[in-house]
Amino acid sequence: MYKISICDDDRDFVENFSLILKNEFISSGVDISIFHFYNGMELIKSSEDFDIMFLDIEMPGFSGFETADNLVEKINQNNTLLIFCTNHDGTVYDTYKFHPFWFLRKSFLDTQLSEVLNAAMTVLKSQSKEFEFSVEGLPIVIKMQNIMFFEVSEKKLRLHTENKSYYFNGTLIGVWNKIDQEYFIRCHKNYIVNCNFIRSIGLNEITLLYNQKLPVSKRRGKQIREDYHNFVFYRGGKKW
Repeated sequence: MYKISICDDDRDFVENFSLILKNEFISSGVDISIFHFYNGMELIKSSEDFDIMFLDIEMPGFSGFETADNLVEKINQNNTLLIFCTNHDGTVYDTYKFHPFWFLRKSFLDTQLSEVLNAAMTVLKSQSKEFEFSVEGLPIVIKMQNIMFFEVSEKKLRLHTENKSYYFNGTLIGVWNKIDQEYFIRCHKNYIVNCNFIRSIGLNEITLLYNQKLPVSKRRGKQIREDYHNFVFYRGGKKW
């Protein structure tokens, strides 16, 4: 079951939108649970973890941007698909700092929603993809979405998650052939990084969400930055 939140101060919109979502998912045979919030603070205080979050931008008290700012760490940790909703196209440029999954215009729900939900379901299904390896003969399985980066270290490979790292035997090219390459970049001969953990890419290094620094290949620097730009630009179809 997927958990979905709708946060909007317009109660009529919340009720109507909730019904539309239920019908869309039921027709696709997908089981969901929808949670309603009528202001940003209610959502911020919620202990639930969501797969998809529909967030209105213009709300009294905490705006959608302020709400997202308070929830950004939780959104990243849970790989929540953040979808901003609004009636004003001009605000789309202000959403980019939050790396939203989509920008949904309320006046175009009839024409946009199916595309958004199809893309969301593709991503949610991909979240089950796993990377298998062994450490001293013991099999280890980790979801690809939780892998921050791989590196060559002390003649071994090292896999990093947010909370732990693992040394194992293999080659980086072998890893590259096993992972989902839509979400990873070979940024250096000794590194492969998950795009969802990248904060920024400079001329010589990549900064991750938790401020780790990874080198960028000088020879392939331009291509690496283009690949990441394309990932962000088309994020609606590529986030885990």
